[in-house]
Amino acid sequence: MPWMRPRLEARDYPDEPIDGPNIWRAKSGDRVVWVGPPRLDRADVGGVLGILDCRAAVAVLGDHPDGCLAFMHFEQSPSAVALGADAISAERSLGLPRTFDTEWLLG
Repeated sequence: MPWMRPRLEARDYPDEPIDGPNIWRAKSGDRVVWVGPPRLDRADVGGVLGILDCRAAVAVLGDHPDGCLAFMHFEQSPSAVALGADAISAERSLGLPRTFDTEWLLG
């Protein structure tokens, strides 16, 4: 966001903690696997819609039309468990990450 650039350049960061349960701080080396039902505009492989392979720190925003964190609802059905296993297999198929950070920083 353009209005935030001067604050980032001045290293004017908000104090911790920041309340944002739908925002995750992914570090370099982290991976986020997007799973779900097939969509017309996105190809899937066994329910895996995409993998974000973080090579730098990023803020990941989760959103759902039913409200904050509705996307995290997980039913222990056999199909949901199989989808989770497929997500793990897809992530592991990438091998070890080539980057790694112990601290999360933007800018």
